[in-house]
Amino acid sequence: MNRRAFLGLASASVLGTAGCLGRTEYKIESTSVVSIDGPLALDIERTDPSVTVDSPGELALTIDNDGDRAIQIRNTGIWPLGLLALSPQGSDSMARSLLLTDAYAETDRVEVTRNGTESNNEPLVDSLDPETSLTVTYRLDGDRVRRTGIHDLRGYFEPPLLSFRVQGGADWRTVTDAATVTIAELSMLP
Repeated sequence: MNRRAFLGLASASVLGTAGCLGRTEYKIESTSVVSIDGPLALDIERTDPSVTVDSPGELALTIDNDGDRAIQIRNTGIWPLGLLALSPQGSDSMARSLLLTDAYAETDRVEVTRNGTESNNEPLVDSLDPETSLTVTYRLDGDRVRRTGIHDLRGYFEPPLLSFRVQGGADWRTVTDAATVTIAELSMLP
């Protein structure tokens, strides 16, 4: 190989990897859940903790009705958990990171683009039968991560995660700050 061909190949290799080197990669380091007062329970599992250039991280959120009566769950956007975000503890709401799910594309109530998110804010109410659980997978795209550290799991537009009541009950109970997710930056060096 002559020198000119070698320099051309080396330059192309450096330019080809430049985009990858400029993007930060993250790891969903840990999750924690506090118990909710009542028959509703929440669990969060890291199904794919790496938030890389090629693949977003994944969280599986499960809600359980541990009671003997149906629970009505109210939210906006999509049912049951709505538009969710990770909001750094002690920060303003502008630093939040939207969590993505395939359910956004399956409804006309939500529009998520690369640069924005809209919801019609129409309340959605449905029931979760006794001794039943429901799991929804959300993704964390590295381009949407605003900060590392401990984050509260919250609604994207407003802090409550959801509201619920026992079927036939009069009072809605709001769930806020029921789970945290810790995000760390991955080292790109071996």
